[in-house]
Amino acid sequence: VDALPELHRPWVDEVKIKCPHCGKEVSRVPDIGDVWLDAGIVPFSTLDYFTDRESWEKNFPAEWVTEMHEQVRLWFYSMLFMSTVLVGRAPYEKVVTNGMVVSEDGSKFSKTGFMIKFDEAAEKIGADTVRYLYASAPTNNDVRFGYNLGDEARRKMLGFWNIFTFFDTYAQLDKPNFADYKVDFSKLTPIDKWLVVRTNDFIKKATAYMDDYKSFAMVKDFEVFVDDISNWYIRANRRRFWKTEDQADKMVAYWTLFNALKVCVQTMAPITPFMTEHIWQKLIKVCDPTVAESVHLSDWPSEIPGIEDDGIIEQTALVRDVIATAMRLRNEQQIKVRQPLSKLFVCCSADMADKIKTFEKNILDELNIKAVEYIDDINVLEDQFFAVNFKVAGAVLKQNVNKMKQTLETLSADEMKSLTTAVIAGGEVAVPGWDEKFDASIFAVQSKTKEGVVSAEFAQGSVVALDIVLTDELLKEGVVRDIIRQCQVARKDAGYQVEQRIIASINVDDEFIVNALNEKLEFISGELLADSIVINESIKADYSTEFSINDKKVTVSVAKGE
Repeated sequence: VDALPELHRPWVDEVKIKCPHCGKEVSRVPDIGDVWLDAGIVPFSTLDYFTDRESWEKNFPAEWVTEMHEQVRLWFYSMLFMSTVLVGRAPYEKVVTNGMVVSEDGSKFSKTGFMIKFDEAAEKIGADTVRYLYASAPTNNDVRFGYNLGDEARRKMLGFWNIFTFFDTYAQLDKPNFADYKVDFSKLTPIDKWLVVRTNDFIKKATAYMDDYKSFAMVKDFEVFVDDISNWYIRANRRRFWKTEDQADKMVAYWTLFNALKVCVQTMAPITPFMTEHIWQKLIKVCDPTVAESVHLSDWPSEIPGIEDDGIIEQTALVRDVIATAMRLRNEQQIKVRQPLSKLFVCCSADMADKIKTFEKNILDELNIKAVEYIDDINVLEDQFFAVNFKVAGAVLKQNVNKMKQTLETLSADEMKSLTTAVIAGGEVAVPGWDEKFDASIFAVQSKTKEGVVSAEFAQGSVVALDIVLTDELLKEGVVRDIIRQCQVARKDAGYQVEQRIIASINVDDEFIVNALNEKLEFISGELLADSIVINESIKADYSTEFSINDKKVTVSVAKGE
C-alpha cells in the first residue's frame, strides 16, 4: 500500500486481501455503483427497519432533511427511490436545501487555494457565531462565510448579550424571584404592555418560522426584537430598575423584561446553544429556580395569555416616530439630549394626540423636554408677514418695486404685524415711508416658522416642533447633566460597583457652572449615590479625570464613601 501513488483505481486494485472464511486471496469487486445508492437506504438501515420494525415505525418518516442543492438528484432522490420501492411513500416530510459555502466576496473555497478550516473558525470567532452565520443565511442563496461576517454576527449577538448584562447588573442587587410571582396586568405601564404584546408576537412569528424550517427568517426577526428591547424598552425604563421608590412597579418592570429575555434565550437555543445555556444558568435559573435544568430541556415558549394587542403596537410605533423626528431636529440644531428644552409641539389630529398622550412621560424622558403641547393648527407655530407680490406690483410700482421690497425688510416686528393684518383685511394699505396708499393686492401674505422654533413632518403629514430657545435655567440644567454624565464615567473607570456610595469633588473656574452646581447639589448627590460633593475643594481621590464644559476645564475626583 505504501508504494501506491494514491488509493484510487487502478492502483488500489493491486491490493489483495484474504477471505476471512476460507483464507484464499480475493480481489476487490471491479464494478462500482453510485455511492448515493448506498446513502439512499439510510432511512431504513440506520433505524433498524430490517431488525426492529416496531421501533422503525416510530421514527419514520424523518421530519426534515437538509443538504446542498446537488442532493436533489443524488441523496434526496435515492432516498425517495428506495423508500417508494420498499414502503410506497417518501422517507421525509420536508426537504430544505442550501447553496454552497463560499468566501465573503462570493468566490469559492478550495482545498488547494483559499479556505477556512472549521477548527480555526471555531477558535477565532466561536462555535455560536459560526452557527449564527449559517442559520441566518437564506436557503436560496449561497452561504457566505468569513471573519468580517463573523464579526458582524458577533456584534448582533452582543446586542442580546448587553440586555442580559443590563438585567443581571441590577438583578444581583435586587435579587428578583419569579418562582411564585403573578403579575397583575392592571399594573402594567403602557410600555410594559407593549413589550408583553411584542414578546407574544415574536413567539408567534418564531414558532411559525421554525415550524417551516426558516431559521434565517427567525434570526432576522430576533434581531429586530432585540433592537426594540434595547433601544426602546430598556432605554425608556432604566430609572425604574435603579432610582424608583416604587418597589412594586420595579418588580413589574423586572418581570416584563425577564419574560422577553427568557423567550429570546429559548427561541435562540437551537441556533446559539452555548451563549443561551450560559444565560439560562447565570440568570434565568437564578431568578426562577422552577425552570428546567437546562434551556435545552425546557419547552418551547408559549404566549402569555390574558393580554391582547388593542393597538398598542401601532401606537408605540407612532410615539417612536415622534421621538425619532424630534431627535433628528435636535441633531440638526446640534443640541445634545442632555441639554433640556422647554417645550415639544405636536400638531396632529385629536385622535392621534390621544394615542401619543398615553406615552407622554416616555416622550418627555427620552427627549429631555419639560412639556408637550398638542395643537391642531400649524399656524400657531408660524409668524405671518407680507411681501411684495411681484406679479401684480410691477405694473403699479414699476421701477420702485425693489425700493418697496427694501422698505418691507426694514419694518419693525410691530409694524409688520399691523400691516400684515391690513393686507389680510384687503383694501388700501399705508406703508411707512411712502406718501401714497397701495391696494392690498400688490402684496402677498406668507408664513415662516417662529423664531426659536424648528419643525419637521412625521406620520400622516403631522408636525413635530421644538422650542430651542435656551434660558439660563435650561443651560444650567444642561451643564449639570453633562457633569453628572462625566462623574458616572469616573465612577465606572474607578471600578466602583453600581451600588457603591462615593464622595466627589468638582473643580471648575467658572461662576456660571459653579452656581449651576450649587443650585442642584442635592440632585447631583442623588444621581451619583454621593455621601458628599464638594465644589472647588480637594479630596483624597481614588480616581480623577478632566473634561471641558462650555470650553471650561472641569476636574472631577471620586473616592469611596461610607
